[in-house]
Amino acid sequence: MRRLFLSAREELRARAAPFLKGLSLPLSDLSPVSR
Repeated sequence: MRRLFLSAREELRARAAPFLKGLSLPLSDLSPVSR
């Protein structure tokens, strides 16, 4: 289950990255680790 979640998370992050770059929003702002 964990492997499936990590795979899905990485896929979504890869798809979101170009959109977020267009907003000039660093990915680190969305990381739960940074909060």
